Amino acid sequence: MNMSRAVDDVIITAATGNALDGDGGNVGFPAGQVIGSASTVMSLDVVLQVDELFGQNDVDPDEAKVMVINPTIKRKLMQLLEVTSSDFQAQKALATGVLPNWMGYTWIVSNRLLNPDAADGDVSCLAFTKKALGLHVARDITAKVGERTDMSFAWQLYCMMSMAAVRVEDEHIVHVHLKNSIS
Repeated sequence: MNMSRAVDDVIITAATGNALDGDGGNVGFPAGQVIGSASTVMSLDVVLQVDELFGQNDVDPDEAKVMVINPTIKRKLMQLLEVTSSDFQAQKALATGVLPNWMGYTWIVSNRLLNPDAADGDVSCLAFTKKALGLHVARDITAKVGERTDMSFAWQLYCMMSMAAVRVEDEHIVHVHLKNSIS
């Protein structure tokens, strides 16, 4: 597995998993920070709901925000007039194929997002600020290459890292359940 994708997995798991309080007890993801369902289709209204939730949580409007989506949700976004039309957006998403900084969010496309119920065909997207998550890197990605004499001198690649992530500010992260479809 690509080690950078392993870092993504650590962060995504921490974003939606349990955090620990000061006494070492588990703190689940707050239900008030979850929007959408398996039948919710990505739309302008979904992004506005996320923005509204950040506003209700007193998240600074100038705080840089990120939305992590999968390729299917990106395809749906590229069909929205508000994303692609120069009447709404200075950057041309269709010309570059890249989602611009739309609605104040940096859009990241990832295939690593969790699918809580594969039968329903939904996907768990994430919206957050830098204050939402903490990443501790005890040892960054390290790689070694060497010959294996026991394997006819085949080359072996060894990679390792030591890191963990945790949810820090619940008010700064929103879990967005969406239908993993363009319709």
